[in-house]
Amino acid sequence: MWCGVFKNMALDNLSFLERPKLKGEATIIGVPLDLGKDAEGTAEGPKTFREAGLIETMKGIGLDVHDLGDLDVPDKETADIGAVKLKYLDPIVKVCDELAHHVSGEVNLGRKVIVLGGDNSISIGSVSGASTALKGDLGLIWIDSHADI
Repeated sequence: MWCGVFKNMALDNLSFLERPKLKGEATIIGVPLDLGKDAEGTAEGPKTFREAGLIETMKGIGLDVHDLGDLDVPDKETADIGAVKLKYLDPIVKVCDELAHHVSGEVNLGRKVIVLGGDNSISIGSVSGASTALKGDLGLIWIDSHADI
């Protein structure tokens, strides 16, 4: 039945099936942080997304992509653990302050910003940087591997 319908349609009538191209610039910022939890592995998030073809995909849908690389973050061997109930608070805050600065600057340039990580603590810098640049007028899409947000 579908074949009969498409057989009689002109190709131009199928343009609604084409994906529209996005326009504009987007910035990728990697944050290979894993201090916010005891288990390791979240620091691999930015590298994994890039290796999976994220940049090529973004360019393929029409975005001009600027990859700022990864922020320098301390690892558990060199970071000061601090208080037992607030492990690594000082280094996490330092990374999130730097991330907020970068996100705010990129948003002020009119770019879409994608922050790659794996440690949920990077939300502090991501959201606060965007909120600062947009003076609180912020919408948020958060993609997480599980539904605890």
